[in-house]
Amino acid sequence: MSKIKSASMRYAVLSELFRSKNAIIGFSIIILVSLLSVYAVVLYPPSIVTRIWSDPEYWRDKPVLALPEWYSSLLGLNLPPNIVLDTRKQDSRILKYTVSLNEYTEHEITFTFNYDYDAFPSEINAYVYAKFKTNPLIVMTFIRPDGREINLWSGTLTQNESFIILSNSPIAKKNVQEYFFNTFGEYISDPTTEVILFAVEKRGMDKPNTAEVLKSAGKSYKIKIRGAFFEKDSSLDVKLIIYGKIWGMLGTDDKRRDLLIPMIWGAPVALSFGISLSIIISLLHMFLGSISAWFGGKVDFVIQKITEIYMTVPFLSVLVMISMFYKVSIVIVFISVIFLSLFGGGVKSSRALALQLKQQPFVEAAKVYGASGLRIVVRYIIFAMAPTLVPGIISSIPGFVFLEAALAFLGLGDPVLPTWGKTINEANSAGALYNFYWWWILPPVIMLVSISLAFSLIGYSLDKIVNPRLREM
Repeated sequence: MSKIKSASMRYAVLSELFRSKNAIIGFSIIILVSLLSVYAVVLYPPSIVTRIWSDPEYWRDKPVLALPEWYSSLLGLNLPPNIVLDTRKQDSRILKYTVSLNEYTEHEITFTFNYDYDAFPSEINAYVYAKFKTNPLIVMTFIRPDGREINLWSGTLTQNESFIILSNSPIAKKNVQEYFFNTFGEYISDPTTEVILFAVEKRGMDKPNTAEVLKSAGKSYKIKIRGAFFEKDSSLDVKLIIYGKIWGMLGTDDKRRDLLIPMIWGAPVALSFGISLSIIISLLHMFLGSISAWFGGKVDFVIQKITEIYMTVPFLSVLVMISMFYKVSIVIVFISVIFLSLFGGGVKSSRALALQLKQQPFVEAAKVYGASGLRIVVRYIIFAMAPTLVPGIISSIPGFVFLEAALAFLGLGDPVLPTWGKTINEANSAGALYNFYWWWILPPVIMLVSISLAFSLIGYSLDKIVNPRLREM
């Protein structure tokens, strides 16, 4: 009969909880974040994400500090995406031919593309894939729609695969300076190459804030690449990247990394860290508080004194010391937080509740039929106090979520795992607020606030149901 009554009470609590608007909002947010967590783990497993996140080579094809693609569409802006031209793929914009004479071979590649955007590209780079024995000579020329030609890069290849920075190469900068001097009779000390290459020919074309984009308007841009090889058995392929100003759903950071990854991967880290720590630490506090109350005497004295000492220990200072002696990882942080929170304030509140339950008839009945002290603590006292502490457990989850983010922000988190706190830390270090890189810093902040608000709403709703005094508020 008691089991039926207990089940009926649980059903009534859940039924009332799901009628609460606050709880519905909270559960909706948690469900969305949980789905995001599953998506993150499936799309980027831990072994992959920890490897690629710190690998500059993996992100080389993406633009630096690119805005999200939806931002351009939302505001009606005509910002340029990446333009990628690769001779290894079929593309009508690429013309390639080879001429051989005795032991000499000349390869020529012409990339033709239109540029009708309202902003300048951020960079121009190229991957060169060549097959040779004797080092060949390569010349790359930029041809504007108005017919102007500027030498981007020329030199000798020493490797079969090379990554060449074109717009920031000394050769390109020197030739851009000469072009500007020959046109306007003025010398510029530090030209922004990609701006001058794509700017309307007029004074002020050397500065991004005064230059005007030279749009194709029926006339194409071209980049011509010539290669002189000194053997017949040779080949030349080039992947040209004209970097844009927009990328993906959440843009990129200053290391070209896709910011969608830390947003989705921050979800499973925050949920697992917050929920696990809240449950484990709350159960430990309930157990220690119940042991202290039940056995009393010296046991109670020792547990309470240790708790008082723990409550005076500077939490962050100890974590900083741990990070100095051990290689920090999410597991080390997790274990450290449990150890440092083992005898927290929850032990005292659990002890006070256990002292009340200790006098209840069901505890006296357990003594009569010979149950041991440990069995009474675990089976009856902790079981009886658990429902009243569930709202506190749920409400404490946001605190642990923010703790993980705060530790990562202070540099005490996992150095290779992309999380919300680590993203905020890197954005802050790069001056995201000062430079208004809002797409870098706002999404992780919004995610942290949302998940914390969700658990707080559920915890408050549940507390209001369990604690009748809150019904009047």
